[in-house]
Amino acid sequence: MIDFSTGFKSFSDISAPSESAYLKPWNIYKKVKFAGVSDPITGNRSDGEGWKAWDFTFECEDGVYRERIFEPTTMERGEYNGKVMPSDFERTQCFIAQVLFIYNPKGLEKLKQLTSEGKVKTFDQFMDVVKKLLEKPIVPTDDNDIQLKLAGRNSNGRIYPRITNCAIGQDGKAFMSPFLGKKLTWSAWEEQQKRAYETSAPSDPEATKPIATNDIDTKSEDIDFNNLL
Repeated sequence: MIDFSTGFKSFSDISAPSESAYLKPWNIYKKVKFAGVSDPITGNRSDGEGWKAWDFTFECEDGVYRERIFEPTTMERGEYNGKVMPSDFERTQCFIAQVLFIYNPKGLEKLKQLTSEGKVKTFDQFMDVVKKLLEKPIVPTDDNDIQLKLAGRNSNGRIYPRITNCAIGQDGKAFMSPFLGKKLTWSAWEEQQKRAYETSAPSDPEATKPIATNDIDTKSEDIDFNNLL
């Protein structure tokens, strides 16, 4: 007879299957919780150069969306179709500022203070502070709904969800229109794109999975963020 007593000890290590789906593009989702910032993720590009990134996870009853933030390789602005575009660093700052404004507005002011005082000197330190400030985010309720607006982007014929694009305003500063907040709506152009997506052939379910699109490198310093915060 088989002695199962030893084998059953490993049963506690078995994980239940995940029921979370990935959120689809061209939707505005309600009661979206912030589920945390990942530890640094690293990898190598095809040319051998390394990159480092962090995943920001948002959850609601419909599924999960992850926005991957890469450490910028430059602070220089670029150009696309004759228009000046924000740098990767500016886009990252706009994204993080909006997340903090919605889930920890006091934390946003704290981060502004720390950076203005020069206490954050590396991108790793910056992300460590952001992660700590988002450890206890505001939780959406019926009276305080938090919505997430996901548009879409076409990559080789597949439509992936994405948040708002970052742009340069008339004042010359980078800005990002709301992708988090209350009573979010679509612009006229977005409505057209949304209808086009909804009336097209069903996309591959794999197309809604988060993918990495940037490749970068970084180094870190040690710092006691508990004392800073």
